[in-house]
Amino acid sequence: FAKYSNIITSVSKPLSDTFLNEYGRDSAYIPNGIHLNEQVDAAGAGKLLEENKADDKYILFASGRIIPIKGLHDLLEAASLLNLKEQIVIMGDLDQLPDYKAKLEAQMKNLNTKYLGFINKKPLMLGLISQAGVFVFPSTIEAMSMMLLEVASVNVPIICSDIPENKAVFSENEVLFFKAGDPKDLAEKLKWAMENPVEFKAKSEKAYIRLKNSYTWDRITLQYEKLYESLH
Repeated sequence: FAKYSNIITSVSKPLSDTFLNEYGRDSAYIPNGIHLNEQVDAAGAGKLLEENKADDKYILFASGRIIPIKGLHDLLEAASLLNLKEQIVIMGDLDQLPDYKAKLEAQMKNLNTKYLGFINKKPLMLGLISQAGVFVFPSTIEAMSMMLLEVASVNVPIICSDIPENKAVFSENEVLFFKAGDPKDLAEKLKWAMENPVEFKAKSEKAYIRLKNSYTWDRITLQYEKLYESLH
């Protein structure tokens, strides 16, 4: 890929830098995108939450596969440090690694958590995200997360790890960063978010504007089109 391709593209700015530093190849950084105004199944989400007795304005963690690099254990430890009473709703496949699942379940015992399982219907997933008060994204490794874009699309405030891949997507004016892999710092950021809801919500509004101006497919496809035309 690095040696023979006429053009290299990367959805991640740090990965683009890696191509240059390790292989001496320039690459085109073109981020992932989303379609705005996707269907949001708020009614279905409400029904599911009612059936599962989920609290209003919960803290949400969501991932396809719940594995260590997604950082759920850091969120649960941060919640324990705060003696957090607010509910943490968890979406994703928890059966990937049995030992890790057992560790998480032990952490959850003394916390107010609700596990909804893996949600494979996007409108329902967006509905569940839209009703959260805070979305926490504690991954320690990512390329460019579609989840960050999807959360921003429904205007929900985000706390995320400060890995370079996340900082390439949004700025500190748009999301609240914490030190990756540091539950104590995450606890401090959660505390700030809950004590400063107006300022925190203002970040999500700025994130939505950034999303609309930079990460929609109608803009991104033009960048790919320009690259194809340059090969002729």
